[in-house]
Amino acid sequence: MLLSDGEDTTSLVDEDRVLELARRADVAVYPIALLGAAKQDRERLASREATHFLRVLARESGGEAHFPSSLSQLNAVYERVAGELRNQYMVGYVPRTDRRDGRFHRIEVRTPSRSHLQVRHRLGYYSSRG
Repeated sequence: MLLSDGEDTTSLVDEDRVLELARRADVAVYPIALLGAAKQDRERLASREATHFLRVLARESGGEAHFPSSLSQLNAVYERVAGELRNQYMVGYVPRTDRRDGRFHRIEVRTPSRSHLQVRHRLGYYSSRG
């Protein structure tokens, strides 16, 4: 879980590098952002950009972003994430070809006979170099 307002004020790495690091770490990120009411246009734009990045980070890593409107909602968010983590399934994947190029390869997970399921997964993996 990542508790943040999502706005970058002093990072040493950019958003693309953060996404790459999350992919390589093989972790699901669950951002929780407490976004205050932005009063100026510049603040609203920064807030929208932060929200977008946190959603992308969650989607790319297989997690889910949460945006509670107050501190009093945090416990419910933590309970939802904990419940999801307790009720997840692990699915294995073996690619058809043995590409050892060290590149990121996208994957897609479908459940056509169970359309009611909510599937959250990493969007790909890095193959090993060989």
